[in-house]
Amino acid sequence: MAEERFHVLERGPWPAERVRVVAAPPFVVAPEHEPIVERAWRAALEDAERTGRRLFPGALRGLSSFALAGDALELALHATDYRAFVGTNLSAEYRATSARCADALGISVVLEIPGEVVLLHRRGAQSFEWPLAIDTPGGHVEPGATPFDAALEELESELGVRAADVASLELLGLVKIAETRKPQAVLRARARCSLDEIASSLEQARERFETSELLPVPRAALAALAASSERVTPAGRAALSIAAGAG
Repeated sequence: MAEERFHVLERGPWPAERVRVVAAPPFVVAPEHEPIVERAWRAALEDAERTGRRLFPGALRGLSSFALAGDALELALHATDYRAFVGTNLSAEYRATSARCADALGISVVLEIPGEVVLLHRRGAQSFEWPLAIDTPGGHVEPGATPFDAALEELESELGVRAADVASLELLGLVKIAETRKPQAVLRARARCSLDEIASSLEQARERFETSELLPVPRAALAALAASSERVTPAGRAALSIAAGAG
């Protein structure tokens, strides 16, 4: 059931030294589609104001293409922004045109902590996308960053887990969310810190609002959660499924 919500593009794992990021031409909304994007963006702004949720209107990197070269992976990333992502990938009206989307590259970080446990979280009530749903820590790739940079940034900003606390980090796979066509990079981080230490660091995290609850899950239970009726984000289901099948 979980597989129907996303498509696996490639499976790794790849450490950072076997992932090459190259620049692709920027994404530009075609003039004839700009009114659709503007309508979707204005609706998102109004929804955020009404509900108190937070929008991130900044620049992002999107996935143009990927290619395998032996045991290495090349990612071609283009410049885009959150407005274009909301107005294309998150807009049913735009997707109905079959035009190319902004395809902002999402990041899902499967955080393993000591004891064969994966630490998930329930998203905060102020999160714009999927508030209060179960998810991995994550976000998007910003200008100049790689998926590995983004994963470490999201762990620190959302949970207070510093790069020095991460013993290893690898890219497990690439997926595409079926409904929105959004590409997602699934990474696995193995942390040295305990659940109690992360719970303490969470209180000082810059983006504390992103997490309403920490959810430790036994690694052996990931596949069942991915296929369950629990309210898990599509990206979260994809990440759990990919991680459950990884060594």
